[in-house]
Amino acid sequence: MSSELSAKVKDIMEREMQSLGASILSKQCLHLNIIEDDIRPEDLPALASRLSELMKTCGGYDKAKRVYRDIGKLQDLDELAEMEDDIHKAEMLENLAVASLYAGEFSKASEYIDKLLADANEQDNKAAKAKYLNLMGTLHKEKADFDLALALFEKGLIEAEEAKDPRHISRSFIHIGDIYWYKGDFRRSLAAYMQAVKKGEDDSDIGAAHVGLGNVYQGRNELAKAITNYVEALSKLKNTDNYRDLARAYNNLGDTYLIMKDWENALENFKLGEEFGEKGGWVYVQAFTMFNSAEVLVNMGEMDRAKEMLDKSIDMLEKIDSTPGLAGAYHVYGMYYREKEEWDKMEEYYRKSIEYYAEVHMLHYVARYTYELGKGFKAMGEKERALKEFKDALKFYKEIELDPMAAIVEKDLMKMQ
Repeated sequence: MSSELSAKVKDIMEREMQSLGASILSKQCLHLNIIEDDIRPEDLPALASRLSELMKTCGGYDKAKRVYRDIGKLQDLDELAEMEDDIHKAEMLENLAVASLYAGEFSKASEYIDKLLADANEQDNKAAKAKYLNLMGTLHKEKADFDLALALFEKGLIEAEEAKDPRHISRSFIHIGDIYWYKGDFRRSLAAYMQAVKKGEDDSDIGAAHVGLGNVYQGRNELAKAITNYVEALSKLKNTDNYRDLARAYNNLGDTYLIMKDWENALENFKLGEEFGEKGGWVYVQAFTMFNSAEVLVNMGEMDRAKEMLDKSIDMLEKIDSTPGLAGAYHVYGMYYREKEEWDKMEEYYRKSIEYYAEVHMLHYVARYTYELGKGFKAMGEKERALKEFKDALKFYKEIELDPMAAIVEKDLMKMQ
């Protein structure tokens, strides 16, 4: 039965991820201490949880939903949970809540979390309440209901502080920092991440908070501070098996060196990010490091190598159907065609990138690449078109209160008028 179950789960993953499917499944089984060729029914909730989150991160809700539903067809997961003792039942319900959440089954996820919260309230277990309030907050963050998510994370923080639970205090602050980062409120995001570092005791959480700090400082164009925080993140994360945040830290450190035009350090860190992304099965991070490496190569004038890396990246991103990833790759294609002075293709890919970043509400990238498109029009000698993009970029930067970048764009506008 177990070998048959293993084969069916593998078929599901290969259907969704093609040649990547078997490798992803193998890595997640390894991290969950599940024997890949001997998957048992009781392994399915944890596996569904991990694969659902990974599929959503890589390819969106539709892909995650198909994987979750098809795993659910192999075994009645709710029935499995009900057969367990209280401790294992809670663990299974948590896994099912996460699986349904990332599959976009929000009503079902809410039911699971409500059950867990009810039990935590009955036992007056404040640490558990903090954990499940954060999970409910994550659900509403996934729904882009940021204000309600923030309120839930703040309630979770109160419960964690009353429980004197440093791990959930730190994680609550990380969640709060993430919300403010998504909203473009870098000042409050920075304060939350700093509290996460100060209150945290777990290397994985402290490392993740430093990645958040690095992201804020990079967005504010305070690059020396960004590097300091990414390096500190790596010093913490190297002691953990948190391969996703390790890969993110290397990738984002590489991105900071890219902005500084330190091509050698950028390429080195992107390569390390790719290796840890592959090690953890986080395919989308691998793809990010590839198109970021391509951007470095464009800047170095190594156009053939850049195109090769870009094509590998886009092939992976199309398989996983990642909107943020495609947005990033399209940006680098825009740069590539700008350098080759293929202006129509330059505009086409920059427009695609901006559209995709707007779709996922990443306004600092919308602003940055609108500004870059304006510089492309300027290089073409199209002054009026350049002015329009600069003005749009300035409006976006002011909306998200990125004053240093707004000042740079204003300076360019003054030179052209």
